[in-house]
Order: sequence, then C-alpha cells, then structure tokens
Amino acid sequence: MIAIYFNLMGILLYYSETKYFPKNIQIPNLSYQKPISLLICIIGLAIFINQWGWMMGLLMSLCSLVLLASVCQLFAVLGKKWFIAFLVFVHCLLILNLFSYAS
Repeated sequence: MIAIYFNLMGILLYYSETKYFPKNIQIPNLSYQKPISLLICIIGLAIFINQWGWMMGLLMSLCSLVLLASVCQLFAVLGKKWFIAFLVFVHCLLILNLFSYAS
C-alpha cells in the first residue's frame, strides 16, 4: 500500500500541473513539481521492486501507475467532494496498512 500511495502522490502532482486538471480543485503549483512527481513515482517503483522482485515489481508498478492515473482523473472530473473523499479513503487505507505492519 505504501508503494501505491507513493505512486498516487506522484501521479497526482504530475496531473495537477496539466491543463486538463479541474480549476475548482486547488493544489499549489511549484516550478519544480515535475521532478518531484517523477522522484516520488521512482520511490514507489523501488518499493515495488523491493517487495516483489525486479520483474514483478516493474509490472506491478506499471499496472498501479496506469490504474491510478485513470482513477485520479475520474475522481478529479467528478467534482471536488468526490476527489477529497477519494484522497481521504486512500489515506485511511494507508493508516490501516501502517497499523497492520506495527502489530
């Protein structure tokens, strides 16, 4: 889940800089946002490779990046409430996953 979270944050930062991102959702634009989003996606890729091995990690990362890019665009277009609910849901899943690692 941590790798998926990093991939989601990287995709979100990258997508928020494009012209297709809805104007009603406010995400601060930084001048160095693309390199940061690429770095975050590479961290997610490294976590997948560490967990699954190099070939399966690359495939899992590719599948998660494509799925998250589609889901992020879908919820951003649906509206601000749906997009925020999606992000809250992902953060809750991350917290549950971290608690399961701790126990």
